[in-house]
Amino acid sequence: MKYSAFLVVVFLLVGCSSEPQKPVMDRKELREFLVEANKAQVGYDTARLVSFIRINRWEMEQTRSGLWYQIINKGDGPLIKEGDVVTLDFTVHLLDGRLCYSTYQDGPKIFKVSRGGVESGLEEAMLFFHGGDSVRIIMPQFRAHHLLGDGLKIPPLATIIYHMRIVEVVSKKKN
Repeated sequence: MKYSAFLVVVFLLVGCSSEPQKPVMDRKELREFLVEANKAQVGYDTARLVSFIRINRWEMEQTRSGLWYQIINKGDGPLIKEGDVVTLDFTVHLLDGRLCYSTYQDGPKIFKVSRGGVESGLEEAMLFFHGGDSVRIIMPQFRAHHLLGDGLKIPPLATIIYHMRIVEVVSKKKN
């Protein structure tokens, strides 16, 4: 017991030195390190998704931003534009197949395109589709919920898969 108290006092004295500690790396080095780490993560995610898509034999297209999509059944509604309000029937799964969200549990998803409030990948994807389309979208973590997940059912760094049908498109009114 005496030695424990002695060690605690020694650690406190050593840890409370008045000399400022030099950072391990400066801001520029840290920024470069983080950029390289992010590139490596994106490369890993992309390779994993390409394998997943091939294994499932899905014929998907990739956008410049890294989003993957496939139109399964073409609808006959209008092309979706920024500002349109869309209503979706949907399911959201993780790559391992776990169901996170669905219309059956949560009701339809209704949002105004390009106004936020949904995943950035979903905002981007909407502009490729028409009302009535049934589609599949794969969002890597950097187009979905990023490092933290959604705090509920989607874990950190998770890639998500949307299966959805665009039920309704209400175009913004022109003045």
